Amino acid sequence: MEVKKQNVILICGALFIILFDQLSKYWAHTIDGRVDFLFFIFQKFYNPGISFGQFSGGEPFVRVVFLSLFFGLIFLTSTIIIFYFLNKKHLFGVRYPVTFFISGIIGNGIDRILWGKVTDFIILKPLPYIVFNVGDIFIAWFGIQSIYVLFSRADDIWYEENLRGFKIIDPDFQWSFSIKFAVISFFSNFLMASFCYTILNVLIKNVALKDKMMGHIALGFIGLTVFFALFGLFFGLVVTHRSAGPIYAFKRFLSELKSNPNARLKLREQDYHKSLEEVASDIKLMVNRE
Repeated sequence: MEVKKQNVILICGALFIILFDQLSKYWAHTIDGRVDFLFFIFQKFYNPGISFGQFSGGEPFVRVVFLSLFFGLIFLTSTIIIFYFLNKKHLFGVRYPVTFFISGIIGNGIDRILWGKVTDFIILKPLPYIVFNVGDIFIAWFGIQSIYVLFSRADDIWYEENLRGFKIIDPDFQWSFSIKFAVISFFSNFLMASFCYTILNVLIKNVALKDKMMGHIALGFIGLTVFFALFGLFFGLVVTHRSAGPIYAFKRFLSELKSNPNARLKLREQDYHKSLEEVASDIKLMVNRE
């Protein structure tokens, strides 16, 4: 199956999961009291925690800070995974559980953004103390599946022929781009952190709580800002490696072609500028004709 068809399937599947989750929660809002159906109980609850009602207790301020960091790290990790697996058609069996797992998280994230809490309404009669929603089902199912395939298909994911030792190929280009990316990341996160700190400083009226928490919040914001700046630097090096690598390989191909008419350019699957392989073939034909 072509990569484009795979991507269409993944996008449609993700949209279906998010829409199905939101429609089911809309229906849950109409439930009045308790509805019994076979092994299920449908009853509306509002969960300020995470999946299956975890962390729904505790101080609201601490819970909000913890959950914000928790979901932020999940989204960051998921984005990195999706970026790594992008356009790798032989890894469709890895891509779809990860994508659908993230879709379940987005479904609950929409609730949290709109209402500040997640609507849970499904109860299994044998387990009456656990309340969940449709998004939680996809999170649990595809989360377990994602972990399984990441370990079971480790050889396919990290196969040796597709790995090029990471090194700085074009220092001027790679460091220049990465530093600019890190600076942009630093100041954008610093601006967001300053805005959030100011808002919290105004909203928290309790002087004792403010004296106790604001210093820790400031350190947390500084730490996250520095972390994302360093992450931006590393991300920039990785991205430019995929761009500088093919150019370096193309230059080496031209150098080899002078002494070896059978020289061949072969790029990695995830490299950019794949069209250079066709250009190299055309140059090779022109040189051999002469």
